[in-house]
Amino acid sequence: MPYLVAAVVLIGAICLLDLVLTIGVIRRLKAQDQTLRSHEARLDSLAMGEPPPMERLAPGAAVGEFTATTTDGETLTRDSLGDLVAFVSPECGACRTLVSELAALPPGRTGGRERVLAVVVAAEPGEASEYVTKLTPVARVVVEDYDGAVGKAFQNTWMPSLYLLAGDHTVAASGGSLGDVPLEAAPSR
Repeated sequence: MPYLVAAVVLIGAICLLDLVLTIGVIRRLKAQDQTLRSHEARLDSLAMGEPPPMERLAPGAAVGEFTATTTDGETLTRDSLGDLVAFVSPECGACRTLVSELAALPPGRTGGRERVLAVVVAAEPGEASEYVTKLTPVARVVVEDYDGAVGKAFQNTWMPSLYLLAGDHTVAASGGSLGDVPLEAAPSR
């Protein structure tokens, strides 16, 4: 009889451990669900021979209206944007390089911190802390989810993405690296 009780307790403990681990996996998958659906849609369109969907606003396109709050508590709108907007995510390998390059740019090259907006896209705000720390000295920083207001205004679904803006709230240049965006051509507003 004592062996039976011990076996039941052991099996119960194993089931409880399994339940805790399963809940952890489900929570992680739920956080990445948006990214997975986006990748599946891209793969499906490529498999059917269709061009991939627009991943970022093209030059000449207008930036949509939005309201967001920076990590410093400043309220931003389309009218308060500077010349350079960068979208990065902690889940993106190429973003790590871009964040380091942005953090190393001299202020004279970008027009100063007020002219640069860095949007850190993260499923959980805590995941963004490293990028916020690196980017805050050189940019105003907004942390938002994958369907955040700034991302929607730029129709941005791809990381990393950079936008050089013209004075009329349109995109002058866009790309995925600093080499794609001629900072020397930044308009003075």
